Amino acid sequence: MVNKHQRHTNLLEDEVIRQLKEMSFEATKRTTGIHYQKQVQILKKTMKPFEANWNRERRMKSFSLGMDGHSFSKHDMVLTVTNLNIPRVISILHTDSKNDIDKFLNNIPKDIKQKINAVCIDMSAGYRSSIEKHLSSSKIVIDKFHIIQDANSRIDQERVIINEMTGTDAPKKLFLINKENLTERQQKLIDKWFKKIPDLKTLWSYKEDIRQMYASDDYQQAKRRLDTIISGLYKQQSKVTSDWAKTLERWYEPILNYFDYMITNGYTEGMHTKFKLLKRVGFGFKNKDVYIRKMALGCLPLALLLPH
Repeated sequence: MVNKHQRHTNLLEDEVIRQLKEMSFEATKRTTGIHYQKQVQILKKTMKPFEANWNRERRMKSFSLGMDGHSFSKHDMVLTVTNLNIPRVISILHTDSKNDIDKFLNNIPKDIKQKINAVCIDMSAGYRSSIEKHLSSSKIVIDKFHIIQDANSRIDQERVIINEMTGTDAPKKLFLINKENLTERQQKLIDKWFKKIPDLKTLWSYKEDIRQMYASDDYQQAKRRLDTIISGLYKQQSKVTSDWAKTLERWYEPILNYFDYMITNGYTEGMHTKFKLLKRVGFGFKNKDVYIRKMALGCLPLALLLPH
């Protein structure tokens, strides 16, 4: 039987967790009277995001993982691992380094590994290497939004170079608009720029071809369209287009695997948007361990956290 003191302590700790889920440490201190260090102790006691709990996955026949990095501070990255089917955050790793990813994947129980049919990532060679080593039976799927983002990045890099070399001022945002979203005025404007800078038109057209590839009805149609894109890029006989073609070849199967599994990291990146909001509310974080536990707390329903 829980004594009065322990019951009071449990209730107070529960209230701290309720507050911390959406509020800053400072705001929680104002409402509960609990100082920062004690809040951190309660947070560490409650949240263990580095110890993946696979209980829900054990009840599933199969599922897909999502893996995506986000910034803790400038270039200091952490890695979010999600179940894309439920969906939920499984773990947040201290870094997105190959060593940390290898350790996490290696520690996944064998019965769970057998259930992971696919892993969605961006075009990271390190992620790919780790997955192929530790999840050899799982298919790698490149997030389609990263492929389109990469295409837009190549267009913008070329625009910047051309502007610097020719003294033109081709606008950035215009070339990032999808074809069907161009207004009549924007269409006339982009056509004008394409006459001045044919190389931009070439890259923009292939970006639109990639978007059309992702609208394919099935794997085989997507494969034919991707083959045409790669062949066309090589025929341009420029370093820019050849490099792009080589990238698409290097990630050929993972790109096409999308049509078998139809997964993206939309949920994972949605969590990163929530993390940014929580970071802003908390006025930033200096301690990465505390940051990760706080972000993990923000992902979970209170019903799973507070059994008292």
